[in-house]
Amino acid sequence: MKQVTNEIAKQRVIDTLRKLSKFPSADKLAEAVKELGLFDGKVYFNNGKWELSDKRLYKPHYEINNNPIFGAINQYGIYGQWICQIGYVQLKFSMTTGELFEVLPGWKDDNPEERIREIYNLLGFKYHTREEIKRELRKERWSKQCERAYRFIKSQPDDAIIECIYSSDYHYMQRRNREQYAYDWSRIGCEGKITRYYVYIIAYRPDTPHEIR
Repeated sequence: MKQVTNEIAKQRVIDTLRKLSKFPSADKLAEAVKELGLFDGKVYFNNGKWELSDKRLYKPHYEINNNPIFGAINQYGIYGQWICQIGYVQLKFSMTTGELFEVLPGWKDDNPEERIREIYNLLGFKYHTREEIKRELRKERWSKQCERAYRFIKSQPDDAIIECIYSSDYHYMQRRNREQYAYDWSRIGCEGKITRYYVYIIAYRPDTPHEIR
């Protein structure tokens, strides 16, 4: 089985796992990554050190007993991902940068969206559930705009004030110094046949005056 020794990605993954130390498995997995890198396969703790087995895996897993066991997968496609598991949650990291791509609920989780929210909040990021996003965008079904909003929101600081605005003004964010009060913003769509409305998703700073928003 393989080990990836990209030190930048490795350290970023370790740092992320340390922030999730509320889950005992996260700290143990961080130790394994520190010793073996972004491993592909099954690792176990034996005689005071981590060892990599030659067993091929098709999905990540973990077992926390007297001797912790973790299974992780390297997916080399276009976006090379390292996929691991802590608790009932799977984490997808970039193998190039170590950035956390996605948090996926495990099949045993009774409240998967709240578990994902907990992970993002522990990492200091905002998270809205899919139902919340549909309400904010006034959509009955999940759409491309919803997906863009979902990806935007989970990259914002936890103290961000999220707003969705429909405006015919292409330069809405440049008016009234709105940009200076925003962590970030994006136009995620355009609607209307006669009058065009741009759909803005905005992450305002917590000190933003109400009249600006």
